[in-house]
Amino acid sequence: PSKTAALRASLAAPQAALLCRPAARAPCPPLAARLQVDRLDLAAFAPLAPGLRRLGGQLDGRLEAELRRGGLPRARGWLSLKEGALGLPGKPPLEGIALRLRLAPERVELEELRVPAGKGKLEARAHVTLGPDLRPRRFELRAGTDALPLALAGVDGVRLDSRATLTGSLDERGLQAAFRLERGTVRIDKLPGGGESLREAGPLPEVRLVQSLDEAAGPGQRRGRTPTSAAPAALPFPLRAQATIRSLILRGKELNTEVSGELTLSSNAKGALTLAGELSATGGRIEILKRQYEIDRVRIGFDGSPLARLDPRVDVLISRRFPGATAVIAVTGSAKTPELKLRSEPPIYDSSQVLALVLTGQPDVAQGGAGSSLSVASLVLQAAVGWMLEKISPVLALDVIRLDQVGSGTKAGMGQEEQSTRLEVGRYITDRIYLGYRHIFNTPEGKNANEGRVEWRIAPRWSLEAAFGDAGAGGLDLFWTYWY
Repeated sequence: PSKTAALRASLAAPQAALLCRPAARAPCPPLAARLQVDRLDLAAFAPLAPGLRRLGGQLDGRLEAELRRGGLPRARGWLSLKEGALGLPGKPPLEGIALRLRLAPERVELEELRVPAGKGKLEARAHVTLGPDLRPRRFELRAGTDALPLALAGVDGVRLDSRATLTGSLDERGLQAAFRLERGTVRIDKLPGGGESLREAGPLPEVRLVQSLDEAAGPGQRRGRTPTSAAPAALPFPLRAQATIRSLILRGKELNTEVSGELTLSSNAKGALTLAGELSATGGRIEILKRQYEIDRVRIGFDGSPLARLDPRVDVLISRRFPGATAVIAVTGSAKTPELKLRSEPPIYDSSQVLALVLTGQPDVAQGGAGSSLSVASLVLQAAVGWMLEKISPVLALDVIRLDQVGSGTKAGMGQEEQSTRLEVGRYITDRIYLGYRHIFNTPEGKNANEGRVEWRIAPRWSLEAAFGDAGAGGLDLFWTYWY
């Protein structure tokens, strides 16, 4: 502690209390204990917590307690922390923490808790009512966050604005709790894989390369059977906790929707935790492969199964209007065994064409004809390079990579047209205007080996296409499409 800090403790024991016999009819006088803390710097105790990167703050407080022989202590006082600092391993340090706590014989009150984090903060107030045996009987917590950063795996720039309450009681029936989120907003800068660029990799000092698991185990140790995970321990008391989410808005460049629902976490007869209820989202949008889709509905349901066997049911329906039709993506079933269905409205495309719409923005790659034998391979190629395109999209700025076979216009014998392989890359300038480049392999003389292409979807049934290549061949076509 610094020179201005003080820590004082005293114990007052009246002579009557020292001479008192437990068998006496009159109760023994209590002992009086007192603790006083003034401007105590918590940094002095940092060596006692080597797992923390930082510990600091000024602690002040008063505590008075009555100690009765054969009884429970009765205490009252207060405690405050100013300019607190806490650094956890692998996390940015928290600075400017403020806390004020007040203690009464049957009540503990958190008058203030303020935790700044980056540009955000967490604020909370709470109180706990104690029984004569000093066990918690009732509690209430009110908390709010403003731009509080959250660490979620694979998701960058998550910040939370919220107002929530938690109330409950503990009695012979067990622990009853109710969580209520009145309103909240989760701001997301980037979803997993959302255009993240490649990063330079270097040596990792915490990684050690080995040739066998026995070597990884260390000297004198040998690899044995992987221990099976033990079943979670049963709760010592019954539990029923209900969570109500009135409005939780997910907002970001790639996702925007509102979530609501109710969940119930409870213990069954064996003491295992179970989860029941449903979360749902209606309206909003989500970005898939740089294209916006409308969220028609999202439902995630829990049937009351134990957490160890959790397999929620899912019901997801999203759609996007393309020129000529609306592509609909539906996911049903359970989280472990989902079922994907693709369709169009009106039903003018089959599932493979809808998949082509999702991947390329056009159904042509999956249509029949000379290129149909390679259409499935082309879609597989799209899926295989999709992840890579997301990573390098800031550099390449491409929306489409297409590989198919086309007729070259010459005969290869036996009355069959010779096939050429065509590679196309391109980008949608808008939802209706597409710019692309094609390279045709093994092109006959007089045909374009390289050509540029522009497509303009004027209306749902009208489109204008232009192409010009290195052989001086080109054209301008106006199409009117009628589906029947």
